[in-house]
Amino acid sequence: MGKSMIVFGIIIFLFFLLVLLSVTKLFIDIEIKHGYDNDHIRITFSIWFRIIRYTIDIPFVKIDTKEAKIVFQEQTVEKSGEKKNKKERSITPEKLLRSLHNTKEIIRHVVKLHKIVHSFLQKVSVQHLEWHTVIGFHDAALTGVITGGIWSIKGWFLRFLYHHLQVKSHPSLTVTPSFQQAVTQIAFSCMIYFRIGHAILVAIKMIKHWRGGKVTFKSKTPFSSIK
Repeated sequence: MGKSMIVFGIIIFLFFLLVLLSVTKLFIDIEIKHGYDNDHIRITFSIWFRIIRYTIDIPFVKIDTKEAKIVFQEQTVEKSGEKKNKKERSITPEKLLRSLHNTKEIIRHVVKLHKIVHSFLQKVSVQHLEWHTVIGFHDAALTGVITGGIWSIKGWFLRFLYHHLQVKSHPSLTVTPSFQQAVTQIAFSCMIYFRIGHAILVAIKMIKHWRGGKVTFKSKTPFSSIK
């Protein structure tokens, strides 16, 4: 009788934990800075009023022209601010091609993937968005052309957000041309959030709508073991 009560208690606890996680909002803060004294990419995941928080900090990015790859340092940041687990990673054309191949494999094997992703994006809220760019070349005409191109990209990005996501506040986007000097500066910050239960539901739908058949992933993914 005692063991049965313990098992029952564990089941009830796991059930309430699952319910709690399902309704919990996951906040994702993204910050990108380039062209300033402290170039970095920082992504922070947090839940429960930021009591639990996990940060990935990429302090610098450099391009290795000899080996045709992008090299960056990645480190996690504890809630106390202590940095640990520093790792050097790289992005090569081969890795990009493998990722593209894996993406195509998932699209090929999941029925109605577009509808599943669209349904999830409609549950994602954009709480804050700022994207400021300063661009300049020695050629004033080229500066004007590039400035117009960047505005076009940002306009497309805004249309995508308003069409697919819930935008809670008016985004702040600027493009400032510099005709006096050659300069490139980017300051991007964004905060989005969604309920973890919605992400779990997406994973369940993807497994449910899996076509079957052998999948040939060229690198390890969460779907590598699905057949």
